[in-house]
Amino acid sequence: MLEQGIVILVNTSLSSPPFDGGYLGELPKNHPLPSWYYISISDIPDTTLTTAQGLSMRRLEINAIGGGGATQTNLGSDAINLAARIDAILHGFAGTLPDLDLTVVSSCFRSDIKDFFDPAARTNRRLLEYEILYSPAA
Repeated sequence: MLEQGIVILVNTSLSSPPFDGGYLGELPKNHPLPSWYYISISDIPDTTLTTAQGLSMRRLEINAIGGGGATQTNLGSDAINLAARIDAILHGFAGTLPDLDLTVVSSCFRSDIKDFFDPAARTNRRLLEYEILYSPAA
């Protein structure tokens, strides 16, 4: 499955320090920061009138979260640095993902970047959006 492969690829590539990120939709409550989560935005299969052709295009949103409290002076740097490390892994990636299905990615390119601040939680978030062309499992 594409998402599983992305999570494994990113987390193993972010081995120093070890990362426990890649959650669906949001981070667990009180999860240590920085970390990241993902959301699928869309998945468009290549189809004809009667059958799928073999490739799909997934839009995937990666959210890097950083911060840690009112005493931290540069809240955004954790999110920005983590997002940069994730982008170095995913932007331009092509190959086989390490998921159980060994999903083949033809191309993965970042299509958007946005920054957010949550004043209540005192955290920053950098959103990275990717367009991934891949072969789904049969």
